[in-house]
Amino acid sequence: MAESEREYIREKSLEGQASARERGWHGGRPKVVDDDMADYARTLRANGVPVPQIASKLVITSGKNKGQRPSVAAVYRILAARTPRPTVRPDPAARQGFKINSLPL
Repeated sequence: MAESEREYIREKSLEGQASARERGWHGGRPKVVDDDMADYARTLRANGVPVPQIASKLVITSGKNKGQRPSVAAVYRILAARTPRPTVRPDPAARQGFKINSLPL
């Protein structure tokens, strides 16, 4: 009984999320940092500016914290977030001559 009720709740929840997505609504917490702010922070860091000083130069432009400064931890997250690089898979033919214990003891 409880299992079928839980499944019904789950189905209705997924339907509601799909309906909201169609209307352009997105769930989750809104982004505080826009692309311009992230680019500016990366530029400052590339020029050798310490992260606490970068945090003091940035201002949140939207949301309930509008007008405040992001935390130093948020700036570290901004700097750590990079565009994903494509994965390069090693060529299996290049490994044919490799031996694990090839060094003399």
